[in-house]
Amino acid sequence: MPELRFIMNREDELEFIRIIFALTGRLIPGLHYQSSQYVELVTEKEYLASRKETVQYFIVSKRFQKTKLCMDYFEKSGERHYFIAQKEGGPEIRFSQTNASHTDGRKILRVGCLSHYASYWLRAYQPGDPPVKASPELKAYYQMLVKHIKQRAKIVKGRSGKYRFYLCEGARQEVERGEAELDLW
Repeated sequence: MPELRFIMNREDELEFIRIIFALTGRLIPGLHYQSSQYVELVTEKEYLASRKETVQYFIVSKRFQKTKLCMDYFEKSGERHYFIAQKEGGPEIRFSQTNASHTDGRKILRVGCLSHYASYWLRAYQPGDPPVKASPELKAYYQMLVKHIKQRAKIVKGRSGKYRFYLCEGARQEVERGEAELDLW
């Protein structure tokens, strides 16, 4: 599964969201829904409102999406809670952007991620269904997003030296000014 790890501040994040929308993308919040219908976000205002509820999103676009994403559910206290099933329908690109936290008066910027599965099912999985490989259109869209991040970022290594992260411009400036610290692993 291709995956890019990055650190963004809110300014970087909103610039990235605008790029997604400019590329005909829509964002689906990774939430527990009350029904089997998910919400598609198409404006920055909708995105900002949803950030109070989740840090995970599914990016879809008419450029690569073949079918609607599939929903599954679990029951808790007699109620159904629906969620987006992994690798079923779509396909989609996964985007997670953590919120900055504040500890002892310090702003801590954490790692976010952009990824997609190498294969998926066109519908809800049934035993014997063959997986479908990620299309060239999905890979090209993903690469456009990756290119956007990499062009505006500097590579930093984690504490162990094993992982590398793309530190985006706004986040880098906050760190250099002493306004924020990084939480790298």
